[in-house]
Amino acid sequence: MGPSVERNVLTVKAERLASDLKDTEMIAAERPRGVFSRQLFRGDNLDTDRVKAEYDAGVLRLTIPVSEQAKPHKIEIAHNVRMPDLEEAWVAAQDTPGGAGKFLRKYAAFTLLVIDEWLLDRPTESMRGMLLELMERRYGETSTVFCTQYSQKDWHQRLGSGVHADAIMDRIIHNTVWVETGTYNMREQTALASA
Repeated sequence: MGPSVERNVLTVKAERLASDLKDTEMIAAERPRGVFSRQLFRGDNLDTDRVKAEYDAGVLRLTIPVSEQAKPHKIEIAHNVRMPDLEEAWVAAQDTPGGAGKFLRKYAAFTLLVIDEWLLDRPTESMRGMLLELMERRYGETSTVFCTQYSQKDWHQRLGSGVHADAIMDRIIHNTVWVETGTYNMREQTALASA
């Protein structure tokens, strides 16, 4: 079978035969036999013309060379955090030497950061400073999703209406897609469905 590249997605297909599985330990999530495929989203730094896929004794090995101009870096995919938990983690990080910088590097590194219950409580001055620095590090580099019951026009006030609020909003509102979900309440719908 083998690899194919289409629209920035590398797909590898192979077939696992029952005979390949003799005397091997299997991961429970893997199917014991049959056709399977894996998809990897590739960046511009992969040399997909030289991708090699080898399948032997139940093990699929991929060789994906990185192009010469690529710089190695760690990619963190996605992270979902509630705003109250984010604030609690920030307070704890400040109590550790070097913890604030480590906290900011961690949350700035996620390709997608989802902040649920955004502005549920008004952030403290320390939290506003952290949000400004975090949004600055993420701006134009990664994506952030804000889940909230407040409309965008109320955010500035809930952020304290000061200079920090101006700066935070400036880094959020430009280059943004707004999705209004209306009054639909998912918890209410699932409660009705299970009743």
